Amino acid sequence: MAFTTITAENPWNDLNLARQVYQACMHRRGALRAGFSDPDHDPIPEWAEPDTSTRVFDFIKNAQMFVNRVYSWFYDPSEELHGSASPDLTPLDIYKGDPETGKPDDTSPFRRVPEGTLPPSHDQWEAQDWTGYSRGMIQPNDAAGPWLWADLFSVIGKLTRIADSGSYTAAVENREDHSFGQQSASPPPYAALSGSVVLPLVTTYCPFFQVAMRREVFAGTAAEMTIQMLIVEREYYSAADVTATNKLVVFPQGDYPGAAFGFAAADMGKTATRDPLSTREENGRHYFRAAFCDPASLIGASRESIISAVVPWGGINFLFTSSSAQYMVTDYVFPDGDISASAG
Repeated sequence: MAFTTITAENPWNDLNLARQVYQACMHRRGALRAGFSDPDHDPIPEWAEPDTSTRVFDFIKNAQMFVNRVYSWFYDPSEELHGSASPDLTPLDIYKGDPETGKPDDTSPFRRVPEGTLPPSHDQWEAQDWTGYSRGMIQPNDAAGPWLWADLFSVIGKLTRIADSGSYTAAVENREDHSFGQQSASPPPYAALSGSVVLPLVTTYCPFFQVAMRREVFAGTAAEMTIQMLIVEREYYSAADVTATNKLVVFPQGDYPGAAFGFAAADMGKTATRDPLSTREENGRHYFRAAFCDPASLIGASRESIISAVVPWGGINFLFTSSSAQYMVTDYVFPDGDISASAG
């Protein structure tokens, strides 16, 4: 769905337009509540659904206030998540220019016509650079017109990507395998990692994924491999007609990629995405789990297939791979648009 297309003929006090804005903002509020895992998070309390007694000025001001308070918690939905050389996602910047609409750079997304300024004509109001416009939130005695609704629809429509890189309730697999054999001119055949992956829940923060292999040779041959894996879980918003696409975004770095992890050498040092391992619902709230790689991919895989390295005749060989950046990302498609049929 899409917001109603605003024209010069739209009434300033159109209740359906206000309901579209309110519904869209409430969906974004729900997404933020899930992103913070806080059902009580409310960036603009005491904002009631509009009805025929609602003052239009107050409603527009509250809607603009909502956008100004929440936009910094959203990320640029147009940014490609896979393959970037930067480990950081781009926050949404509602003040940058928009070549499609002609909005000037470094300006508020909200146009206003101050008291004493002649309002634009039917043919002028759409021009973002019309000379009569000022920028910022609506003020008392401003002239009212279709630009107020058009700007709200435009900026609210960009509030669709939530991303977080904080701490999570997590699950850690820590497995150590030891092999001992006589010192020889070639490495011994290291066994597969058999058995079930057990992921006990923990509440401490640790890296999303790291794997370390240490082979130490002294008084015989000892080979040790330690894998530490973190399964992260994050809440996402679910409601009627809302679609959520969840991803884990990582920035793999290290001495080797490892085929079991799904990375080639060319992938190292670039962002990569991982789909959820699973989703679950509890008490009406929805969660997804993700990881650097699927734990099942490490079961039944030989050590050589995970790490391609030559065991030194003596000394210590230490190899390490981790993700230096990680985001749990949810891209939403909200049912923005005309709700006159459901409004009764």
